[in-house]
Amino acid sequence: MSPGSTRPAPAAARPKINSILHLFGPWLFEASLVSYDTSFVGDTRRTSRGSVPAALPENIDIPNAITIDKYYQGRAEALGILCRIFSSKKTGEEILPAYLARFYITIRKGLKDSRSEVLGAILSNSWNLMRVDMDGVSMLVPILVSALETVLPNKENLKGDLRRSAIQLLLSILPLPLHFMNLPLKEVTDRNGQGMTFLQLKPRLANLLINTLQTETDSANVQMLLGGLIMFVMDTAAYEETDRASLNLGMESPTNLLSSDSAHALFVRATYLVCHRLISTWKVDLPVSLAALELLNGLARTKVHDQDALECRRAVKWICDFIIHQCSRPPPAHSKDLHSSIVAAFQCLTTWLTEHPYLLEDKDSLCTVLEVVEYGISGTKSQGKPGEALKLKDEKELKPVSLRVRDSAEALLTVIFEQVGRYTPNNGVKTSSLVDEFVLLNQLTNKSSNAGLSREEIVNYFRYFVIDGTILLGLLEDPLENEQNPQPTVTAILRCPTGRHAWNLHLRHMPRHKEKSFSSNLSNPGRPLPMNDIGVYHEIEHRYFPESTDRIIQCKADNAIPTWEAISSTIPGGQDSYEDSRLSMILENQIQDEKKIANKILEEFDEIYTNLRTECVPPPMSQNFQTARLLLSHLGLISFQNRLDSGVGAPPKLVPIDSHHVEFLSELDSLDSTSCRTCDTVHIFYVRAGQRKPDEILSNVESKNTSHPHFLEFLLSLGWPVAVAHHAGWTGKTNTNLKGSKTTKENAKTFPVKKEMPKSVHNRNEEPVQNENHGGSLYNGDTEILYWVDVTSEIAFIVPTGKSELDINKVLWNVSNASTGGTAKSTVPPGPMDRSNSVGKDEDKPPRPTQPLLHSKSLESNTAERFVQHLQNLEKEHLEEANRMKKIQAGKTRDTKIFVVWLESFEDSFAFPANELLGYTYTGLENSVLTEPSLIIFIHALRNGLFRIHLEGPSLRMGLATPMIDGMVVSRRILGNLVRQTSLNMARRKRLENDNFQPPHVRRKQKIQEILYKFPLVMSEPEFYAHFYQKPTSSEQGEKFQHQQLSGYHPFNEYEVDLTKGVKV
Repeated sequence: MSPGSTRPAPAAARPKINSILHLFGPWLFEASLVSYDTSFVGDTRRTSRGSVPAALPENIDIPNAITIDKYYQGRAEALGILCRIFSSKKTGEEILPAYLARFYITIRKGLKDSRSEVLGAILSNSWNLMRVDMDGVSMLVPILVSALETVLPNKENLKGDLRRSAIQLLLSILPLPLHFMNLPLKEVTDRNGQGMTFLQLKPRLANLLINTLQTETDSANVQMLLGGLIMFVMDTAAYEETDRASLNLGMESPTNLLSSDSAHALFVRATYLVCHRLISTWKVDLPVSLAALELLNGLARTKVHDQDALECRRAVKWICDFIIHQCSRPPPAHSKDLHSSIVAAFQCLTTWLTEHPYLLEDKDSLCTVLEVVEYGISGTKSQGKPGEALKLKDEKELKPVSLRVRDSAEALLTVIFEQVGRYTPNNGVKTSSLVDEFVLLNQLTNKSSNAGLSREEIVNYFRYFVIDGTILLGLLEDPLENEQNPQPTVTAILRCPTGRHAWNLHLRHMPRHKEKSFSSNLSNPGRPLPMNDIGVYHEIEHRYFPESTDRIIQCKADNAIPTWEAISSTIPGGQDSYEDSRLSMILENQIQDEKKIANKILEEFDEIYTNLRTECVPPPMSQNFQTARLLLSHLGLISFQNRLDSGVGAPPKLVPIDSHHVEFLSELDSLDSTSCRTCDTVHIFYVRAGQRKPDEILSNVESKNTSHPHFLEFLLSLGWPVAVAHHAGWTGKTNTNLKGSKTTKENAKTFPVKKEMPKSVHNRNEEPVQNENHGGSLYNGDTEILYWVDVTSEIAFIVPTGKSELDINKVLWNVSNASTGGTAKSTVPPGPMDRSNSVGKDEDKPPRPTQPLLHSKSLESNTAERFVQHLQNLEKEHLEEANRMKKIQAGKTRDTKIFVVWLESFEDSFAFPANELLGYTYTGLENSVLTEPSLIIFIHALRNGLFRIHLEGPSLRMGLATPMIDGMVVSRRILGNLVRQTSLNMARRKRLENDNFQPPHVRRKQKIQEILYKFPLVMSEPEFYAHFYQKPTSSEQGEKFQHQQLSGYHPFNEYEVDLTKGVKV
């Protein structure tokens, strides 16, 4: 339901409108026209019993208690009843033209009445009037717009539910001008046949929407108006983009910009109004703040022709001011809601910068954004109030407003440095490289020696280090096969909180474009001619001291220490004589050894250079470089001073990691399976008229003949099709996810001789064999899905079917108790984390299949054994998958179930079997039992080509997400965009509401710190420097580490730091 809506759903067994009007129509139509005269509206006449309407007969007996105001109250009640009757029209129900004509005439006359009772009765009961497919209802649009212009901008006229009904009526009228364009609107009494067109109503609707939003104070009404405003802007921009040549809106000038209805003008007016009200009024209301920030998110993604960069810079400046204002509020005002609004503002700022990267080219915008990021991380500004001293960053004490705010600011800073300028709205951006250790090792020059290697052996070819506790660095020192010239080459795989990146580095002394010309100039010039005149050879006796020392007269002090010859001459014999002879022998042996070495060198030289004219040959080029040592040394990470600067009680900046540990590979896979973006899944269903059973609903998408012609077009507007087998992003299910797929890892246990590179994440040109007659079943998640991604989020759109080959949840989880003929109380699959069907230590195991399946008498003994073995294998695989997923579940929110349901009959929305269909929407991320979806978006195609929206979901403290609002009518051109943005915003709100949610970059950072804590190589200083000269495949250090672990030695005792605390949200 829409925010604040309290109206009950209409009865399913209600009678037809014609039947009701046959009984009560004459009375209601007559009562609704009491006191109305075509010449004198509201004329009265005086009688002995007071004023009565002039239209009443004179001989009528009127009770004394009835006065003129009672007549108008009765007329208002009759008009309200008629509006409720006609607004309850069922899908496909036919109403007699006579009743429609009388109703339209009655409503037109009632809307022209200036009395608030009559006008309020019509507006409060006509919220559903423009979205029930009544023939000819469009003729009421001009008079309805005039009535709304009378009451909505003035907040004193209507209050509460009356204003809410009027706003819902306005939301159902907004898409009509651009849908019907120049179709004329004729008045009922217009005999000339000339009237206004739908397009002429667009400026009036734009002004009405803006003026109403300026004066509205109710929280629920403001959220509805914000949803209508962004829909109106997006619809206008999409129309101008597709039909710019035939656009008939006129060109605006700076003088009439505020009165124009073009996309550019609406963008400017909406940005200015929302940002101003967000800072001044809406900042204390969390649902309204989130709706306003979602509107700004939508404006940032809207492509407007001739968009003004100045307005975008102002929007970014206002969002930054909002963040600073919220962070600067006094401590008593700080709460979870306040911090949630700040986190949402940082996410909105991320969208603006990625969609408009030119904003950071402006110096003022860059300074403003970085100042806000610094404020979010540290809690203070470098430049305070005027007159205060400048605070340097290294002098600050980090006291962020909250850890959630700090994480959001860090995420924005990372996006600024890594993603701004790389993001492509059509295809997204790949934040992680598809290259890993197993792909790189296939590119080595010695391919034949790498065949048949296991995954553990492949990892041992790399050296692993953790830098600053946040970056896991893997270095491969072998040159790649495509390198022509042998050079110091190192390939680095960096795993950081924002993804995985692969770099290939070469040590070059000159740029590539200069290297060829330089090498050509250094060609061998040839040996120079020998010179016959070699000069005079002089025999020179080398001295230890200059000759002048011999002329100095010695004194007794010079002879205080006698020479060895003088001592030996005075020794008569004995022990000292023996030592003297022994020392003399050592000296003689040393002299002889030195002479032998000198002679050997001369002989070798004579063999190489037999004569002086022998050409000099350069030594062979070195092929052995310790490139890891060179790279880390150039980065200053292995210097002795750098290891000392890490401080007492802290690990060094560079910590080597033991890749030989038996658990290292599993932890590495767990890190790679942790996405650097939020992952959401939206399930789409098609419901034909009158369907109630899940099997019937799931079978509708098997063929085009059983679905609406526009359904496939709507699906393709949600995202682009990708093949699950080659997709590196989120696939909607953990068991088909390439980053963590069990089948993918089993196929890679042995390293093949040739391994293909994974295909692009967003390769639209790749067209697998498709069933051209499908009605959407192709995107059930088995072979293809619909995928959309941006810098921080990725969404998989799946159309569930009843014939899924990979989804065996119906068998293993016993969604429906077929063996007993009944239906289970809850059709939600328990999943790996559900403990309702578990006992003791097996509480993490998936539930076993029902026992009658295993002991069926119809199965032969051998068939039964094979079936039992098959089920045991499946259970084992699911247990392994559950254990693997348990490692990456920490900090994740409950899976946000979002359903999109296409209805042929709107009445089926009130009986949609959502709980029964939950069993077909298992993603693998569930860590609790879900009883209902978080949001259901019902889409009903009207006969006029527009689409009626109905939202359902549990009541949240933050409210339902925008831009879609319950009861809104949208056009075909923006339907997919609105559904996608609403789903994304709803998932974000659920994450904001979850206290235990951790952003993706925080989870990856914790994974890296776990690796640092579990697998460090602790070595002395000599061992640390010496291991760079050893082959990385040596297991000596790994064996030493395992021996230390077995002996009870903890490698981090000497650092005295608890890395398990890490980063906590």
